[in-house]
Amino acid sequence: MSIISYHLFYTVVMPSFSVAAPIYLDYTGAPAPSSLSSVESSHVNGNSLPTPWGSIDLFAKHHWDFVDTEDVVPTPLTSRRLLVSNRAYFMELVLVLPESDTNRASTGIFGVKVELASHNGTVLALSRRSARFPHQSRWISVLQKAVLLVPYLIGAIEESKHVVIPVFRHYVESRDYPLRHIRVQIVPRLAASTLVEITKAEIRMGKEFNTLQNILRDWYFTCYTFGTLIFMIVYAFIWTVSDALLEAKRNEGRNEPSEEEITTDNGSSASRRHESNGTEFPLHQEMDDDWDDVFYDAPTDANNFRR
Repeated sequence: MSIISYHLFYTVVMPSFSVAAPIYLDYTGAPAPSSLSSVESSHVNGNSLPTPWGSIDLFAKHHWDFVDTEDVVPTPLTSRRLLVSNRAYFMELVLVLPESDTNRASTGIFGVKVELASHNGTVLALSRRSARFPHQSRWISVLQKAVLLVPYLIGAIEESKHVVIPVFRHYVESRDYPLRHIRVQIVPRLAASTLVEITKAEIRMGKEFNTLQNILRDWYFTCYTFGTLIFMIVYAFIWTVSDALLEAKRNEGRNEPSEEEITTDNGSSASRRHESNGTEFPLHQEMDDDWDDVFYDAPTDANNFRR
């Protein structure tokens, strides 16, 4: 119960994502958009590996390009903006990396570039981040898979790792240049011989965190432990007080006479009053009869004594 309560508390306190959209990376070697290519041209010299990239139009419902006619394109979500102007936002890129031999042994550290552009192609911001496949020793990996063997066998859990990259913090939506396009480029390191394998990518944006939300996010497991413990103490206190009140109420009910007992007592008292208020006074009559017997027998006893 305490775990569920903390989960609900965390869900209510933490901000929801304003945008959560998938990004499909292109591994075919097709040229990247001109802005990303110009930014990365100085870095790619000497490295023959292509740079996978992907882009997304936040206003559009589709994630593909039309060829000859625009009639096949669905109606956009909006024509103005998705974010609120003059408000700060955070953005993070989520990459799903399969636990393949390539990612484990050959990938190493790789670069990530995220570019934000307006509706007219104006580049608003650029972020450079580095990432790598999460390290895990072979023994830990074997033990983890042994514990979760059944979910792995039925396909409930994939053999992959999620890498969350915070690409922007405190990004303020412009009033004149609303954010519309997001472009992502994966840049291998110079000495890399293979590309990092990424099966899924997603961009997430939400309202910037306040102090409490930053603490809950950065110290997640610590806050989870103490928060669950606090809820457990509160529930134990409520349970103890409620049980004490109920026990006191039950004891009070036992001490009070029931309606049947009250009726019986009243009936007995009434019968006793009726007998004592009778016309012949039976009790006094019996006592008088006894005294009469004594008086009648007394002369006889006296005569016997004289004789």
